[in-house]
Amino acid sequence: MNTFNSPWAKLTLTLTVALMFSATLAYQHITDEIKTSAKQSVQNIDDSIKEIVTEIRQLPYDESCPESLMHGYANLAYENERIRAVGYIRESEEGTFVCSMLGKTSLHQKYWRGALGGDVFIGWSLLTDYFPETSFVVGVDEGDRRFFAYVNPRRLVGHWLEPTLPYANYAFKLESDLQPNYFRAPLEADDKGMSYEVSSSQYSYSVTAFADYHTLVKRSLIYWLRALVAAVIILSTLWLLNQSFRDNRPKPKQSRTSV
Repeated sequence: MNTFNSPWAKLTLTLTVALMFSATLAYQHITDEIKTSAKQSVQNIDDSIKEIVTEIRQLPYDESCPESLMHGYANLAYENERIRAVGYIRESEEGTFVCSMLGKTSLHQKYWRGALGGDVFIGWSLLTDYFPETSFVVGVDEGDRRFFAYVNPRRLVGHWLEPTLPYANYAFKLESDLQPNYFRAPLEADDKGMSYEVSSSQYSYSVTAFADYHTLVKRSLIYWLRALVAAVIILSTLWLLNQSFRDNRPKPKQSRTSV
């Protein structure tokens, strides 16, 4: 007896093929979703950086850094919830002079890490004198000075990325760095099952969207079960139609025979 021709073998083969097709379809859909989401996230971050650059270009300047200027910087940061601090840095032979809402100071060590694109700088602060964690820095160069704004990095990988996929994780990385700087959520061991990276065309950074294999398995099973339900409904409908057709067929008339 040929085992392959048995009804159970055919049913098993059909279910296996349907599951493989569902997994392929789920993989393609998730890949398209994280690709679209990563592109949208980059666009959102670009727009947010552009808005901050516009704010920075309007910052007032006074070489003596009076109290009135520092108060003006503080008011601007207070009114703009995205910004932690604003000010300017001026390079000179004596060192680096900083005037900001936090006061005046001189620096003799490296204070930022990042890259300059045109006259716009983006990067990370290396000093944590005023904040418990490093800040995302957006700066604009004007001659021998650079106006800057500090941004909470959690806003960068939080609100700036939205809308986000509920099952995906996101990573932000400067192009000059080898590893991502911030993740939207803590990165688990299996988060990097599927990923798609998008680089900004305006600024030197990239965003990567991750989806783990658990999401792929769940989506595959959902598609598989939907296919089974659809197949049962279609086959049941065909069977009922066939039964109805057979019941409604005119019965052949019996011929009478004379005795």
